[in-house]
Amino acid sequence: MSASPRGRHSVPSTLSEPAMKDELDTQTGDAIPIDPQLLDAPPVAAQGPKPSTITLVTVYASPPTDSVDPPHVSGPIQRTWPIRTALLTTHSTFFRTRCSDPLEAPISLDLPSSMALSTFQDFVDFIHSSIYSPSKLAPDYHVVGTHLCSWVLGTHLGAEQYKTAALHEVYTWLEPLARSANKGRGYNVVRAVDVAFLCSATEEGDVMRAMVIDAVVAHWSQRDVLAIDAALMNAQIQSSSPHPGSFVAVFAGEAASDGDEQAWVTLYTAHQSFRKRVQSSRNVSERHRGRLLREVEEYIAGTTAPVEEEFEIKKRAERSNAALFSSPGATVRGREAEAALEGRHMRSPSRRRRSSAGSVGEASGLVDGERYMTEDGGV
Repeated sequence: MSASPRGRHSVPSTLSEPAMKDELDTQTGDAIPIDPQLLDAPPVAAQGPKPSTITLVTVYASPPTDSVDPPHVSGPIQRTWPIRTALLTTHSTFFRTRCSDPLEAPISLDLPSSMALSTFQDFVDFIHSSIYSPSKLAPDYHVVGTHLCSWVLGTHLGAEQYKTAALHEVYTWLEPLARSANKGRGYNVVRAVDVAFLCSATEEGDVMRAMVIDAVVAHWSQRDVLAIDAALMNAQIQSSSPHPGSFVAVFAGEAASDGDEQAWVTLYTAHQSFRKRVQSSRNVSERHRGRLLREVEEYIAGTTAPVEEEFEIKKRAERSNAALFSSPGATVRGREAEAALEGRHMRSPSRRRRSSAGSVGEASGLVDGERYMTEDGGV
């Protein structure tokens, strides 16, 4: 058989003569010999593009509104981070959802108005190292405020491990001062702006908010609590005064002051959750105020109720048991204890005579001599 003409892309023939003949019968023009092994090979499955191992995250933060020298940019400040997708999806339910959508590239994230870009950098450092250690070199670093921002960011991102680490760090600053015998706003590491941030950035029942406010009332003295309540009442009375700041005088007159009286009174007036928590601690004596801050494990478990509610139930139950079984007059005292458990505590006339009203107590509707839940002033 004569050689067939070959085109520019022809290869040497390796087929037998019948196979070549069949190929020539079904083709026109130049014939290209085909290896039979190629004809028997399974077809190659079509493959789509491989998922990217890097995700671009663009974070936007509003410039500070109280800066003396604002940045020379208009609109939000932004930065883009290239981060391994596996790290994002492992540590955050927010990114797990967003990374599943291939059309979202890069992923955008808007930070709250009072949160800096350094807060997200702290999160990036955490997911790479599994070590919670926010940078202390950031210009806005604060021993408590920085970690509150981490908590709020972790809540938004669904990063539970990051939130727990932030909560532990805040507690290490709050607990020693709460247990200390020194009480007063001057010993309080939490600022009014920190509590205001939590009240605006978190929902009612948030664990970090409850823990921080518990720490505030544990750090404050009983006199601080009565004084801020009196300041609020004076503010309501003097709302038409030509000197609207004069109502802070009672609160500012305390010896252990943090110099931020106006901010605390404004916070106390504006946020009901903070006001109710402070008011619930009015009858707790100085030596027992440290117990108003729970153990950290209780907060991690999600407990947010004021601890004095448990004190009250426990103490009333103990008095009820003691009254029922300790003396011949147990029946009468047992009824009194039962009434106390139902919120109908019967105070004796002698106890009312022992109570004396102080100047701050009169302004707040309380009695300075009143002690919390027990006859001798204990909790």
